[in-house]
Amino acid sequence: MKRLLPVLWFLLVALLVTWPVVLHPVDSVVGHAQTSTGSHVWVLWWAQNHLSQVQTDLIFFPHGADVVQLCGSDLLSPVLLGRLPLPPTTLHNLWAWTLLTVGALGTFLLCRNRGASLAGALLGGTVFATAPFFQHELLNGTSEMLAAAALPWFAHALLDVLDQPTPRRGALL
Repeated sequence: MKRLLPVLWFLLVALLVTWPVVLHPVDSVVGHAQTSTGSHVWVLWWAQNHLSQVQTDLIFFPHGADVVQLCGSDLLSPVLLGRLPLPPTTLHNLWAWTLLTVGALGTFLLCRNRGASLAGALLGGTVFATAPFFQHELLNGTSEMLAAAALPWFAHALLDVLDQPTPRRGALL
């Protein structure tokens, strides 16, 4: 249970910084309505209904577009989430909450690895999840920027290799 507390804390933080979306996860999305948030939701809908069709006439009429080239930076969320039987709006919100939580947890573990106290590591993860940069990108609809959640995990793995190189740690990196 003790190991689960930081995860629950960071999930709570993610829900709070995207408030009030958690109250209506089907009818609302993280981000401003006049930004590219709708595009991300559409890509999730496309993945649920047309994932095998790379070229579509549903956008950029009359010529259509290659969805992978158009949304390549956001391809991971439809591939991972596209088969879940949930509305695309909910999937978009889950993706944002997951990335905020995973990034905060990675920062927490990195801080602990570098000698921070439990409170210091919780603060580090909280700062990551509430960083104005991420909040701005969420509001702007550029939620793919939350993929920065992988950076603290990478830093943790890199520092482990530099501290004590082993084949296993190298493979993890």
